[in-house]
Amino acid sequence: MLQLSCTQKPASHDRQNGSKRCHGKEDFGMKVAMIGHKDFPSRSGGVEVMVGGLATSLVRRGYEVTVYNRGLQKGHNVYTTEGVQARRIFTFQKASLNAMVYSFLATFDALTRDCDVIHYHAIGPSVPLVIAKLFGKHTVCTVHGLNWKVDKWGGFASAYLRLGERVAAKYADDLVVLSESEWNYFQEKYDRTAILIPNAVQMRQPLPCNLIREKYGLEAGSYILYVGRISPEKGPLDLVEGYLKAHTDKKLVLAGPFAETEYCTTVREKIAGNPNIITTGYVVGDALLELYSNCALFVLPSHTEGLSLSLLEALSLGVKCLVSDIPENTTVTADYGTAFRTEDTDSLARALERDTARPLTPEQSKAQLDSLRAQTCPDWEAILVDDGSPDGCGALCDAAARQDARFRVIHQKNAGVGAARNAGLAAARGTYVQFLDSDDALEPQMVEVLCRTVRQTDADLIMFGGYEEHYAADGTRTGCTDIAPVLEGVYRGDPCPQLFPQLSAMSLVTRQLFRRRCIEEGRCRFTDYKIAEDALFFVSFYRQHLHCVVGIPEKLYRYKLRASGSASQSYHPERLADNFYLSDAVEAVARDWGLNDDPACRRAVNHSRVLDLQLGIKNVCLGPLSFRQRTAWLRQALRIPAVRAAVRDMPLQDARSRNDRIKLALQKMRLCAVVIALSSWNNRR
Repeated sequence: MLQLSCTQKPASHDRQNGSKRCHGKEDFGMKVAMIGHKDFPSRSGGVEVMVGGLATSLVRRGYEVTVYNRGLQKGHNVYTTEGVQARRIFTFQKASLNAMVYSFLATFDALTRDCDVIHYHAIGPSVPLVIAKLFGKHTVCTVHGLNWKVDKWGGFASAYLRLGERVAAKYADDLVVLSESEWNYFQEKYDRTAILIPNAVQMRQPLPCNLIREKYGLEAGSYILYVGRISPEKGPLDLVEGYLKAHTDKKLVLAGPFAETEYCTTVREKIAGNPNIITTGYVVGDALLELYSNCALFVLPSHTEGLSLSLLEALSLGVKCLVSDIPENTTVTADYGTAFRTEDTDSLARALERDTARPLTPEQSKAQLDSLRAQTCPDWEAILVDDGSPDGCGALCDAAARQDARFRVIHQKNAGVGAARNAGLAAARGTYVQFLDSDDALEPQMVEVLCRTVRQTDADLIMFGGYEEHYAADGTRTGCTDIAPVLEGVYRGDPCPQLFPQLSAMSLVTRQLFRRRCIEEGRCRFTDYKIAEDALFFVSFYRQHLHCVVGIPEKLYRYKLRASGSASQSYHPERLADNFYLSDAVEAVARDWGLNDDPACRRAVNHSRVLDLQLGIKNVCLGPLSFRQRTAWLRQALRIPAVRAAVRDMPLQDARSRNDRIKLALQKMRLCAVVIALSSWNNRR
């Protein structure tokens, strides 16, 4: 139910245009016609909700209100609801003609019924407004967004919408806009001062999960919510693509009607077979209120807006909101939400990851910083990068820096782990660099042990062991595994070529100490890849012919692996197009060093290639593709000569686990369907 709040920009901005005014008690009993919506009563869109709320409100104040619905229905073309008379008007179903034909016929009908005021909603239906003016009627146009910006409208439709905008700006007695940006637009382009009347919603109390748990299996905080039409201007396809790229354990709920359009078909194809994406269709009442009340995040990815009622409803219930960065959205959420770049699915994916991440508890964050303060060697600096964290991490870092001069803080907008590490590298001043991830921790003697090793060896690279702590989704610790370094010993001279087989598949830069000079000379930086970005960094580092590489057995790092906490556990469609960038980089190093013919090096390259293939299989099985599509992808991958040769030549004993050995054996036999079935089953475990 809409509660209309009326505010002008100021009152003096109301434009007369030489016609009679229709305000005040003497106007009670006037006949008002409303044209532009699709149906009444309805919640199918913001225009429908606004028309419904305004019409019933005017009736309660003594006005006679007629609303004109689109499209005739057998036996239900004239009816009265809550005192509002509704009349259905013939129109064509073709999208480009629907509003045009309907608005002209509705205008003629309103003129025959001697309406005093004709209120047009949206710029497209406002074209016949000029006819109403010729008959001396008081005309109002409420602009619900600059619809000509929407991609779905072609040349004729877009031109018609622009015509409606010009007609409304020039001839409407009252021009109503919903947002500050639209007020400025009409002022600057047409020198027309509009009346600013933002949408408003009725405040309601949140509801617990009942209906939605029973119907959709949803629990509080377990899903991301979109409410609105499945149409281009609202951007739900952007949301789906961003969600598929994002690393999040939340489900995605699309609450809105699907029409028989090409756009809706594309959305359906994107989400087909994905159990984590739920479509509800048209939802109203308590079920809709429950969806709002219990979502972890509400997302509005619209390309163009007036003032979204769904956004206002979400905000009224205290829901965390993420919106596209168009002014109509960000003005509303300036202090109550976050934004991403409009139509940028990568920016949206990063924002989803940031805003749905399980926030570190104060205890976890404090434990991480305490592991630095507890170092037995005091000679270190810590660069803390706040990558747009929503959980208060930035304030915690600032407090640490105020208490200890060895801490320095960098604040930046969320850009991902690669950009955060690069920012830290750019600010680093120490001789050596080591990376510490979010909630991981260091053993107290780490700096002391590494400094002693540096004094003894003058190493360019030091590798060490650690612990892999496993946690369930609820944060419960489930186990701990010792991790040994890839190699042990001191290797001098030009050790990288001789160590190539052992180092080729290296990853996890957190268990290594790097000489910063080598990083800068090699211009080593992290990419924005979500999987294996640290391995690619390492490849670029060790291709520089380091003078001394050291491996020590000490376990100095605590890596915390949470359920669904790794990027390798999420679907990343961008990897399907180019899944072998890591093994291609490794092979490029071997080629640069003239090691192509070395059997050990060929074996190492093959190992890296098969590892990439296994990651690709896992990735494709996590996505929404059908079994046939997954199998086709694997067959296509095995047609690549380098991949086919790697699978053929790699010994089974080189695979990392029994499961990988089984899948490698099946790949050697070209049993692609069996490999996909096994991998899909493994992902469900």
